[in-house]
This record gives sequence, structure tokens and C-alpha cells, in this order.
Amino acid sequence: MAFDRYVAICRPLHYLLIMNRRICGIMIMSCWAGGFFGAAVLTGVTFSFPYCGPNHVEHFFCEQPAVLQLVCVDTSSVEVLIFALSVVVLMLPFFFILASYIAIAGAVLSMSSAAGRHRAFSTCSSHLTVVTMFYSTISFTYLRPQATQSREQEKKVAIFYSIVSPMLNPVIYSFRNKDVKGALAKVLGKN
Repeated sequence: MAFDRYVAICRPLHYLLIMNRRICGIMIMSCWAGGFFGAAVLTGVTFSFPYCGPNHVEHFFCEQPAVLQLVCVDTSSVEVLIFALSVVVLMLPFFFILASYIAIAGAVLSMSSAAGRHRAFSTCSSHLTVVTMFYSTISFTYLRPQATQSREQEKKVAIFYSIVSPMLNPVIYSFRNKDVKGALAKVLGKN
């Protein structure tokens, strides 16, 4: 979405030429391939360890960090692998998004029309809100050393990035709709 916004705001006359089916397909396939590769590597490594003790995962779902707590041997090398993959899988897209929005901010601030600036910023604000919510919570989980994490904190953050954030997406994006804004103003008693 950040690249789409970048092309729409910074290169509007080239939008249809740049955002064609081929480019969209490449972006989709790279996301799927990256997600599949990361999950396949971590799953393969996780299943290669011997497990002992209680077969009870102290988490809401079976993520690698939670499953690795059941392993009988030292998992520090896998924790480094999880951290490295997390940096690539999380931070690479985040930096692309950040670069897109820096370019957008530069283009918007150079606009002479205040209405145009407001429209461009309002177009991007909902996506920036969702990106900030998602990346801040998921980074809290995956980009910290495992030794500093409490299980209860980790569970709360996991609920936020896996349930709360996706549930808020439709609400956040719907505030851009004029009919929703009008209905909300009517409910709150404002004209």
C-alpha cells in the first residue's frame, strides 16, 4: 500500500504504467515467497530439536519462541536465527514503507495547494496508523532478546498484533469514508 500511495502521489501521471498487473503480481508473489521461506526454515529448525518435559505451550498459539521453550537443549543459535529472520522479514518491509512515506512527505510538502496537502495526508494517515500499530507490537515480540521477555507481556502483545490490530483495520480505514464520518457525527450529536 505504501508503494501504491507513493506512485499515486509522487508519480500520478505514471500511475497506470507503473502499477500494472505484472508489478502487482511480483509484489504479491515476493510477499508470499518471503513468508513461506521464513516459516519453512523456522519450522524445519524447530522440529529438528528433541523435546522433553510438559507438552504444554505457554502461549495462545504455537509460535517458534513459545515452542522453543519446550526444547531440552540449548536454543541460543536458533534464537539468533529467529532474530535475524525477524529483522529481514519485519524491518525490510518497514524500511520500504518508511522510505515511501518520506518521499510522499517531501512531495506533499512541496505542493502549493493546502487542500491538496490535506487530501494527500488524509489518504496516508489510515495506513500509517495501521502500520505503526502492527510494527510496534510485533517488533516488541520478535526484536528483543528472549531472556528479557516475560510470558505474560508476550501474550498481551501477541493478542494485540494478531487480534486487536486486524479488528481495528476496518474501523481505521472506514473513517476516511464521508458517509461513516457523517453517521458518526450524527450519533455523537454533531452537525
